[in-house]
Amino acid sequence: MPIEEYRKRIDALDEQIVALLGERARLAGQIGQEKEQEGKSAFDPVRERAVIEAVSKAAPGPLRTQDLAAIYREVLSACRAVERVLVVAYH
Repeated sequence: MPIEEYRKRIDALDEQIVALLGERARLAGQIGQEKEQEGKSAFDPVRERAVIEAVSKAAPGPLRTQDLAAIYREVLSACRAVERVLVVAYH
């Protein structure tokens, strides 16, 4: 297959990944609203650890487990930011 064909397939996958990340972030935002009503923190280290472990176990390759864990730490961090907007005050 020519390189351009591979690139077209990668571009299509990237669009799907972005759409799925957006949906994940929207759901995280809804969870954040629920957590706020319950007075809970947006950061849940037990849940985040479980997500990373589950993703790592589900990895079919060729990405290494530690690489997927690093990617998902970033995804979780971005989604946590959507869950609760950080407010910074200064004078």
